[in-house]
Amino acid sequence: MGKIVVPFGKELRKYIGYSQVANYLMKYLKDLNAKTFVIERNYVDKDYLIDYQLFYSRSFQDIERYTLRPTFLQRHSLRMNLRNKL
Repeated sequence: MGKIVVPFGKELRKYIGYSQVANYLMKYLKDLNAKTFVIERNYVDKDYLIDYQLFYSRSFQDIERYTLRPTFLQRHSLRMNLRNKL
């Protein structure tokens, strides 16, 4: 699993975009004083796999079995600790 650690702000837009939902999320996280954004790639989520099994497994489309897991942190210092551990 790869992790991406970015500071909260304009760099985050690269990952969430500029939709109305993304704008709402940015405002909400700013109000919560978020400082760091962590994305876990190729995350295995039990609920997603259940949905995948029930719906997508019978499809002939190539649907990704993995998902992304976002985590928002309120401290900058955790970001540096995470980067050192990756």
